[in-house]
Amino acid sequence: MRELNQTAFMHNRIRMICASTGCDAQPYFRVFNPLIQAKKFDPEGVYIKRYIPELKDVPRCFIHEPINQINSYPEPIVNHKLQVQLALKMFRDIKMD
Repeated sequence: MRELNQTAFMHNRIRMICASTGCDAQPYFRVFNPLIQAKKFDPEGVYIKRYIPELKDVPRCFIHEPINQINSYPEPIVNHKLQVQLALKMFRDIKMD
């Protein structure tokens, strides 16, 4: 959201990650994992460091999981793995009805 706030633009990859959290006609096929997306499309952390200046000095090996390196970095708001499991269960339950 910092990119959107600073530039009035949001990169397509980020839009897709954000959109995957909402209603989707193909929920099983579009549950994006932000960590996997970041590692795949920003392996050096250039984009991350640009919009999260608190991480500008974090070594590349920790850039995708700074909580493991920086004590003051906030904990994730969402446990992505757990929430994906819960969302998919809800979709399965709806499908069964």
